[in-house]
Amino acid sequence: MKNTIAIAATALLSIVSVFSPVATAPGAIAAETAGAPKVVTAGPFASPQGLQISIRAEGPATRETALQIACFFKYEGANDVMVGGTAAFDEKMGGLVKSLRESGKFGGNLAEVLVLDPPAGTAPAKKLLLMGLGDRKTFDAARMRVIGRAAVREAIKAGVVEFSMSPNVTDAGVTTVAVGEFDKQLVAGVLDGLAIQQDLHKSGLVPAVVLKEFALEAGAKNIAAAEEAVKGAIAESESR
Repeated sequence: MKNTIAIAATALLSIVSVFSPVATAPGAIAAETAGAPKVVTAGPFASPQGLQISIRAEGPATRETALQIACFFKYEGANDVMVGGTAAFDEKMGGLVKSLRESGKFGGNLAEVLVLDPPAGTAPAKKLLLMGLGDRKTFDAARMRVIGRAAVREAIKAGVVEFSMSPNVTDAGVTTVAVGEFDKQLVAGVLDGLAIQQDLHKSGLVPAVVLKEFALEAGAKNIAAAEEAVKGAIAESESR
């Protein structure tokens, strides 16, 4: 009888452990599907403009979003090689990005944009936007403020509630500018552009802005730097 009770108790504990919630550490979320890798995240952080900003260690090859913006420097010919996240994205797109660059359809000039509907079975975003960063040899952090303004204008024009953006600066081999520096300028540009659109709406010059969320994509090792960048950009915006 005792053995029967012990077996029953063990079985009950097993059932409870299966259905008990498991705590996850701050900065990480559980995988959405069994066996999928966890995506490291930070945020969301609230801005004065009402935009919720999060950081995700994820790229355009896997990110499910209404609008995915992926940045590329100006095309430099045959020696222009994509690595890291940009290479993974191009592979996911079946080599489409490389083809567009080689053919001159997207050169990557500063703030140049190309909007695409991703073919079935490629990137999971509903819409893709390629954004040019200009010449990598003269790149500085301040340029990303221009990019941020252009990006948020495109997101507002698309009428989306949320968008994601991958700067792809370090993937392009640019290491002269710290991640925190260019990320801060990028986010500051997004907030600048959003504030301008909101002011224009108050004057009756543009429709209401529906944009509510922005996800900044970064490498897992750069999450902490990106978080400080986002907080710095928000603090700058709050001080105005």
